[in-house]
Amino acid sequence: MLGADIVLVDRRDGKLARLQAQLRWIDLAALSRIKPISLTRAARGADLAQTRTGIVTQNAIDVFVRLCGDPNPLHTDRDYALTAGLKGTVIPGAMLAALVAPALRFAHLGFDIGTLSMRFLAPMVSAQGVNISVCEIGGDDGRRLRVFLSDGDDGVAAIGDVSAAA
Repeated sequence: MLGADIVLVDRRDGKLARLQAQLRWIDLAALSRIKPISLTRAARGADLAQTRTGIVTQNAIDVFVRLCGDPNPLHTDRDYALTAGLKGTVIPGAMLAALVAPALRFAHLGFDIGTLSMRFLAPMVSAQGVNISVCEIGGDDGRRLRVFLSDGDDGVAAIGDVSAAA
């Protein structure tokens, strides 16, 4: 298990963001055997608001990993990803997480994220849009949401729990 704890400060307004990550190592051969679960199974009958991102291009991924300093060839080397049994390069988990805030502003007008906790279930390959489905959890106040990130085939690759900013 590899852990990271990063604190970011916005120079304009002094707001803090904290990124905590716990990454697990997985055998490359095992990666292609991990399959996403269906949205129907993951959402368990919840009433979902849905939106879809634009296509996540390889160029966008290349820029993202260059800015983040992520050297994983699964994100940038198509041949390497194909050798691993994947259909293409993998969208970085942090990039998927970054798609959540704009989606929430669209699906739940005015929602501002306080915390976001993501679980990544399966790799999501590039060159496709990301379906983001949202439902309320934990009461009727609309301050806690669950998000499901899925591919065009409706396979859920990540689930996030979100709470509103105070």
